[in-house]
Amino acid sequence: MVQLIEIVEIPEGKEPLWTRMAWLTIKLVVEETQDGFMVLVKDAISVLSWYNEEAAIWWKNHSSSQGGDGSLKFQKQFCKVVSEPQSQILFN
Repeated sequence: MVQLIEIVEIPEGKEPLWTRMAWLTIKLVVEETQDGFMVLVKDAISVLSWYNEEAAIWWKNHSSSQGGDGSLKFQKQFCKVVSEPQSQILFN
């Protein structure tokens, strides 16, 4: 099921803290899975670049070395489902 989520806590991961902090308050259209929310890397980076270009560049450089056509997964405990229309994603 497709959802609009907001990242409300710093996601866990091995990436540098500042790159994970950049996701805070970002809203993404995602596919809900059993244990998280999946979004295409290119789509997530595109949205992130509106808010933090330096972090977006970091993610682009590091995701491309790992097959940049993949997905990012955000664990449910770091996100909340929001009910805004999709047109609001880039303008909030």
